[in-house]
Amino acid sequence: MTIEPYWVPVLFVLGIVAGFLNTVAGGGSFFTFPFLIFLGYPPHLANGTIRVTIVMQNLVGVPTFARSGHFYPRETLIAALAAIPAALLGALVAVHLSPDRFRVISAVLVIVVLVTLFVRPSDWMRTERLPRIRWHLALPLFAAVGFYGGFFQLGAGMPFLVAAVLGGGWDLVSANSVKVSVILLFSLVALFVFADSGHVDWIAGVTIGVGNMLGAWLGARSAVKRGPGWIRWIMVVMAVLAAVRLLVG
Repeated sequence: MTIEPYWVPVLFVLGIVAGFLNTVAGGGSFFTFPFLIFLGYPPHLANGTIRVTIVMQNLVGVPTFARSGHFYPRETLIAALAAIPAALLGALVAVHLSPDRFRVISAVLVIVVLVTLFVRPSDWMRTERLPRIRWHLALPLFAAVGFYGGFFQLGAGMPFLVAAVLGGGWDLVSANSVKVSVILLFSLVALFVFADSGHVDWIAGVTIGVGNMLGAWLGARSAVKRGPGWIRWIMVVMAVLAAVRLLVG
């Protein structure tokens, strides 16, 4: 599928909105994935295309954390060693599923992971890390998150934080830094798999990604730290409508 030229500015604006929402409220992919589905993208292609935006977004996120003194290359590498092979497996499973089966699974997953839009990590996560990271608990969880991220990606950030903080013992800030770095790495692997299978629209992905970067920059500089409840409900409605569209074909 090739996007018509007149949709390019629309996708750019979509990326700005998604990047802003992702910064102030979380869950920006719940805006981009349904929109691509509404445009008529097959779920395989939409799933692969949003990987471009995730990679571009996290390419901005990693140096942002590093400039703030929160970059942990050793811990990122260890976590990535568990997550990347699992993400590769998840992406391979996704691209080899039949379109009809993946359509149904993606519709169900969209609904299941909607709950992550309403989870506030700051309400239940620790502010100080444990003296020793509990790798024996964290690594299997990182592998599970990697598989899911390779397979579908939407909402992968929240289970990663759960694995890092509740499993490994990181504080919220360092967990977010490791999350951005590891998701960047395994998203690159998944993107390669989807691209090799022809499931990436590069023009749409890069256009949304550039807008996403701008939107994230604007969101980070806004006075809004958490988006109002109606923002999440808009994304919920979009995700539910996308799930319905996927199920009815």
